[in-house]
Amino acid sequence: MIFFAHIGPSAWLARRLGSWLAPETVFDLKALTAVSLCAILPDIVDKPFFYLGLYPAHTGRLWGHTLLFSLAWCLACRFRLKALWPWALATPGHLILDGMWDRPHTLAWPVLGNYFDEPPMYFPSHKDYWVWLYHNDPLVLAGLVLGDLTGLVLFAAAAWPLAAPALGRWLPAAARGRPRTSPPR
Repeated sequence: MIFFAHIGPSAWLARRLGSWLAPETVFDLKALTAVSLCAILPDIVDKPFFYLGLYPAHTGRLWGHTLLFSLAWCLACRFRLKALWPWALATPGHLILDGMWDRPHTLAWPVLGNYFDEPPMYFPSHKDYWVWLYHNDPLVLAGLVLGDLTGLVLFAAAAWPLAAPALGRWLPAAARGRPRTSPPR
């Protein structure tokens, strides 16, 4: 999955369910930022190890993509970082969106063993993966792109009520739906 495919559904669900999970919280710009960061936290933790070659694996799904990490993060937010509590649930949501049940050794690390599942194919770089998808599996590529576009729409739906008042000051009156004061010539 790509960037918006994670933060879009998480932000939209947080906007809809946040007050139900924690009635004292308000979904504002800080909450949108928090849920967005929590939604991509497993990638923030794992991708540097993959891209910089700091871990001898050919996958970008390591410790951040484990149930142990998600549980530890949610518990830390519940008892220590209370302002992040309802938004921290986006982190286990990331595992669902990534379909981590297909990689049980990574998901249940270290219970099933002290190693991570390797991807079914090895690609020397991220670019090679995208080129391979383009030539060999365009349906998966289309699914990834559509997932990201859907996430962008969901993120916009969650963010629009926060952005609309600020944008209203900058948009011309005609764009805000107000009638013109003088007739057009």
